[in-house]
Amino acid sequence: MRRLVRFASWLGLTLAAVAVQAGYRVPQDLGPKLDEVFKPWDKKDAPGGAVFVSVHGKIVYEKAFGMANLELDVPNTTSTVFDVGSVSKQFTATCVMLLAEQGKFSIDDEASKYLPEYPVLSDNKITIRQLLDHTSGVRDILSLMVFKTKGIAFSNEDADKTLRAQRSLNFKPGTNWSYSNSNYYLLMKLVEKESGKSLAEFAKEAIFDPLGMNHTLFLDDPAKLIHDRAFGYVPTPKGYRAGLSMIAIDGPGGLWTTLD
Repeated sequence: MRRLVRFASWLGLTLAAVAVQAGYRVPQDLGPKLDEVFKPWDKKDAPGGAVFVSVHGKIVYEKAFGMANLELDVPNTTSTVFDVGSVSKQFTATCVMLLAEQGKFSIDDEASKYLPEYPVLSDNKITIRQLLDHTSGVRDILSLMVFKTKGIAFSNEDADKTLRAQRSLNFKPGTNWSYSNSNYYLLMKLVEKESGKSLAEFAKEAIFDPLGMNHTLFLDDPAKLIHDRAFGYVPTPKGYRAGLSMIAIDGPGGLWTTLD
């Protein structure tokens, strides 16, 4: 299936804050203060979000604000399903570490041992660990595609072809740090190859199902229906326009989930 990867300025975010300071006491006016913080998003004609605050494992604040769907007048709730963008990367990393724990590879192996189809890995002896922590020097695939196509929509296949053709790095591996979606696209490919399953399938079986995360998934099919999904919108001087949340290549993005 050819899948379009689209960029849009979009609103409708999941927000979570965790207070972890030892001895922290929840102030009595926490609720009203947070209500005031998120008041600008608590509108019936604008997209919003959902928030909870957890202190020592106990949820002390949980509310939803604004709309999940402006066209159908559907408000956000604490069970609304959101595209969480690059928060997806921590779940991709977990899949990688689970496979390493199973003995499929060591994260200090050169990634080209498992992904020889990407010359940039073998030419520069990039390790799996360097992909995980953004010290590989591999240039960002999403930025490359925007420069290449002069547009904001391109196919998954075109993105992969561009990454296979990449030769130069931003810096020598391990000498610097630079955030790159390419790293987690390559890690997604690693998970697929070494598990024999798609990232969506492996994450479901290894993480989401065992933990009872029944409303969390990697969206590997953009046409798949998601119950209680929040839609994204683009703000303009004349009001909001419908805008796709970034249906990202799974790995760097693509995770949908709820507060719970």
